[in-house]
Amino acid sequence: MSSAEPAAFPFAESTTVEGAGARYRQLRQNQGPLPVRLPHGGTAWLVSRYEDVESVLRDPRFSRELAGDAVSEVMPSLLVRTSLLSLDAIDHDRIRACVAPLFTREAAEALRPRIRKLVRARTDAFPPDAHPFDGVAAYSLPVPVDVISEVLGVPAADREQFYLWADLAISSDALPAAVYAAHDDLLGYFATAPKQGADQPSAGLRTGLARMVDAGRLSHEAAVSLLPLLLVAGYETSVGQLGFYLLDLATRPEHHAALRQHPDRIPEAVTTYLRTVPYNVIGGALARVAREAVQIGSVTIAADETVIPSVEAANMQTLSMSSRPDHLSFGAGLHACLGSWLAQLELEEAVFGIASGFESIELAVELEELRLKEGSVVRSLQTLPLLARRTTDH
Repeated sequence: MSSAEPAAFPFAESTTVEGAGARYRQLRQNQGPLPVRLPHGGTAWLVSRYEDVESVLRDPRFSRELAGDAVSEVMPSLLVRTSLLSLDAIDHDRIRACVAPLFTREAAEALRPRIRKLVRARTDAFPPDAHPFDGVAAYSLPVPVDVISEVLGVPAADREQFYLWADLAISSDALPAAVYAAHDDLLGYFATAPKQGADQPSAGLRTGLARMVDAGRLSHEAAVSLLPLLLVAGYETSVGQLGFYLLDLATRPEHHAALRQHPDRIPEAVTTYLRTVPYNVIGGALARVAREAVQIGSVTIAADETVIPSVEAANMQTLSMSSRPDHLSFGAGLHACLGSWLAQLELEEAVFGIASGFESIELAVELEELRLKEGSVVRSLQTLPLLARRTTDH
């Protein structure tokens, strides 16, 4: 580790609505890996340049399995530390290969009509024109919950309880006993899910897992442990992202109007949002630990040192790169997001629901009044007071 005094991390700016964009721009301009001090005294290297971040995400010399303590310091989620996210190549690849066919682009596209209906049901429930409402409670929260519940075959009656469990499971300030209890409740709920059999199409993804368990390709325990992770990963980040997309549409009426007139541009707009909207309060991907000495730029990362790849900083850099490489919001390499196609499609349909259904949408409060949700590793708005006016044919 460098002799320079490490900067405190996560950055304080990450807890604001604006985020730590200016800080990351400065980092990319001035240096490679930066020594940082973690909340409980540990140290790590923060990597912020695109080529360095992508390299760390793809390089098998950086281990997720060895990074448990470092992850706990910046992202104290039991689900992160006890799931597929914490495994390295052999065990990870075996489980991922079993479930990957359930998350293809074709599988996601097959769900588009149903997702559009779920979105329409939520916009139909908005209050009459000129009546203020909370965009988080009315839209950016329930839409992702509806979608992942549909995928997992969770009945509508159970979804509010699921939200409470999942919210606790990734809390950064709840009592440990409450976090463990929520994790156990999720596991308990799903404990019989893969045994339901393949003859229940309403069970969604659970049916696919049941087939794999019945065929001996996946253990019952592995299938059960996947379901809570898919639930939380499948909605928490989308809740945060969609809230900020709504905020953008409400504060940039010309952008909303352009998407209304040209809905074919919505996929590109969502891709831009994924580049520019930070998805967690640490501004980066999960920590890794070097298995051996690795050179990153002019810095040698020693064996057993921790590295935190800043996806937020890397994504922002792509906006000024002539080649415009892929964003890294869904990760890269071994731990690339399993449900990226579904997430992209869900966000497209959610933006389409607003763009096509409303002539205008605007903030009902001053921008400075908005606050981030506290006690969560996912970066999302507490509330989003809005006013909306429907299209005449909606």
